[in-house]
Amino acid sequence: MTQDKPKAAKASATKARAEAEAKARAEAEAKARAEAEARTAKARAAKAEQKAVAKKNAARSSRTLTQEISNPENVKELREALGKFYTVEDVSAALEVTTRTVFSYIRSGRIKAVKVAGTWRVSVENLRRFMNGE
Repeated sequence: MTQDKPKAAKASATKARAEAEAKARAEAEAKARAEAEARTAKARAAKAEQKAVAKKNAARSSRTLTQEISNPENVKELREALGKFYTVEDVSAALEVTTRTVFSYIRSGRIKAVKVAGTWRVSVENLRRFMNGE
């Protein structure tokens, strides 16, 4: 019986140590979860702020563009600038190829073009470069 007491004390100490370790692990996991939730909340807030800023900038640029277009002088400038660009149909007539071929040239990058209001336009300079083989 005298030997049972040291074994019991040893078992009790081992059990207490295991419980303390389990408690420490649980606290560490809870702390890690809380930190992860804080990081997630911070990231969501940052993303929401970015969206708000982007939306604000888009609205601002939309207003600016609307103001520019509503100004008759700017419309005149825009028309003059577009006069220096050819439509795909114009390019196909000049090159004596189909519009499908011109779209193929644009897609492949052989002819540089820009899309204006849903219509592809080729500048005079880019058409000259293509025709000169540059």
